[in-house]
Amino acid sequence: MSRAPTLLAATTFAFAFVGTSCGGQPASPDPDASSVPADVAAITPGPGCDAVDPDNHYRCAFTAIPSSAQFLFTRLSINELHAASLDASFALADTTLFAPPTGWHLLFSAASPDHEHLLLTMYKPGCPPSWPDPAGETCSWGRFTLWLAERSPDGLAWDLTNLRSLLGENSAIVGWSTWLTNRHAIFNAKARPATQPLTMPGERSGDAYELSLSPTPTVEHWSANVEDPHCFIGRLHAVAHDGDSCVDGQLVTMTRRCDDEPVGPSAYSWYNNTAVDGSGAACRGDVQPPELVPVFRNYVVEVDASCKVKAFDRAHPVRSPDYTGLFRQMGTGMEWGDGQATISADGTTMAFWTMRGYEFSSPTDPCAAFASQDGTTAGNGAARVRTCTLDGTRRCTTATFLPPPASPWQSQQQAYFYRGAATSHLAVLTTEGTGTAFTDLVTGAHRTVIEDGFGGYPLEPH
Repeated sequence: MSRAPTLLAATTFAFAFVGTSCGGQPASPDPDASSVPADVAAITPGPGCDAVDPDNHYRCAFTAIPSSAQFLFTRLSINELHAASLDASFALADTTLFAPPTGWHLLFSAASPDHEHLLLTMYKPGCPPSWPDPAGETCSWGRFTLWLAERSPDGLAWDLTNLRSLLGENSAIVGWSTWLTNRHAIFNAKARPATQPLTMPGERSGDAYELSLSPTPTVEHWSANVEDPHCFIGRLHAVAHDGDSCVDGQLVTMTRRCDDEPVGPSAYSWYNNTAVDGSGAACRGDVQPPELVPVFRNYVVEVDASCKVKAFDRAHPVRSPDYTGLFRQMGTGMEWGDGQATISADGTTMAFWTMRGYEFSSPTDPCAAFASQDGTTAGNGAARVRTCTLDGTRRCTTATFLPPPASPWQSQQQAYFYRGAATSHLAVLTTEGTGTAFTDLVTGAHRTVIEDGFGGYPLEPH
C-alpha cells in the first residue's frame, strides 16, 4: 500500500450543508462533527431576538433553563433551542429557550454546569461565501461560528455574542464544545492569519481551544501537548465540575486523526476505490476522487487544576478501531474508525460512533458504503454507536453496539449519556435520522423520544 500525495484533502472541513456527512446524515459540517438533518434551508428563523450589533451581538427574550431539565436539543423544523426532560413514561416536557437571530441557523449547544452560560454553534446561510470579500466578514463567509449566550444584567434577555473576534476573524468552528467548569469551556476550531486563506475543504488540522470567562472572555489554545500540525482534533467532551475552577484529574474525551502514521491497514483505508489496496478504479465519479484516509481514534485525558491536559500519549487510544470488512468502508463523509467520543458523568463509561458500511453490505465490496435508499445518490454508510466500560488504565473493555435505528439507512451518532426520571439505569441519547433516540444500557430498550430534533447535551442537576 502506498501513501497518497495528499491525505486529508477535502476532509477536514466539508462545509457543504447538504449532501456530505460525518456520521451518516446529510449536511454534515466536517469529519467527526455531528450531522445536520436534511432540509435546513427550509427552516424559518424565529423573531425573538433584537440586533444590538448585527452579526455580532443580539438580545433574545429570556427564558431560564428549568431546574428539572435534563438535556438541551435543537428543534429542527422551527430552528429553536429547547431544554427538555423525560418522565418515567418517556413523555417529553420541553421548554423553548429562544430561537436564534433572524438569518442565523442553530446547530449545536452546550450549557455550563450552573446553566448560566451557553455555547452555540451557528452559521448564516445567506452570508457571502467568498473570502476575503468584506461583505462576508461579519458572518464569517458562511462558516460555522461560536456564540456565547448569557443572561443580560437586567435579567430580561439572553445576550448572544459572536466569539469570532476572540478566535480570529479568519476562523471556523468545527462544531463541538463542552464545559469544564462554569467559567471554562473547550471547543475545536481552525484559525488562520487574516491574510491567509482558510480553505474548506483542504485544511489538515483542527485545533482545541479554551474559552475562559474570567474576568472577561478570552480564547487561547487549550493544551499544546495534544496538538500536532499533522492531526485533526475532533469532538471534545468533559466530565464537568460545577464550580469556577477545574479539579485536578477531571476527565475529557477527545477524538483525533493524524496523517503521519506509518501506512498500513490498521491506520489507513482507501476512499472511493474498488480495491482495498488502492490499485482499482473510482467507485463513483460524483464524489471526491480516490484517497488514502487515516483512521479516527478516541482518547481519555486528565486535566489539572488550571484546566490543561496533564499528559497525552497518542500511541494509547482507548481502543484500536476495527479495520476489516465493513469497518474499512467509507461513504461520502470520507472517514472511518471510532469518533464522537463522550463520557458518563462518573467517568466510568464511554460512548462513541464507529463508521462502517451498511449491515446488509458485502464486507468484500469497498464501494458498498456509497449505496443509498434512492439507488442513485451517494450514501454515507452506517455510523453506529457503541459503548464500553473503562478499565483502571482508562482503556475500553469490550465495545458493544446499541440497538440499530429503525431504518438501516439511518445513521446513529451524537451520543450523550442521560440521567433522569426515564430510567434508573445508565442510558444514552443518540441522533438517528432527524430525531433523537433513547437507549437503556441495562434493559436494551430503544425508542424515539423526539421526532423532530437532534442533540441531547446533558444538563447538570441544578
